[in-house]
Amino acid sequence: MKISEAINNILMQLNKKAESMNDQLILSTPDSVEVYADHDRFIQIMVNIIQNAIQFTENGEIKIAIKETDSDVFRLYTF
Repeated sequence: MKISEAINNILMQLNKKAESMNDQLILSTPDSVEVYADHDRFIQIMVNIIQNAIQFTENGEIKIAIKETDSDVFRLYTF
């Protein structure tokens, strides 16, 4: 699955809740990043993390940034 598409969909769903707290949701990720994971579980985890960020942030920015770290053995994505 493409992470940028999945997280963009989540942000669209949670944007009204963030706006009600005067928060701004910001996504910074390369479009090409793909992850092989259980789609439903990944979405559930990301929704929970972002909802918690909205709940505990007032009048601020919530940034979701994904960076790729190259390795000889595997690729690591940091959130």
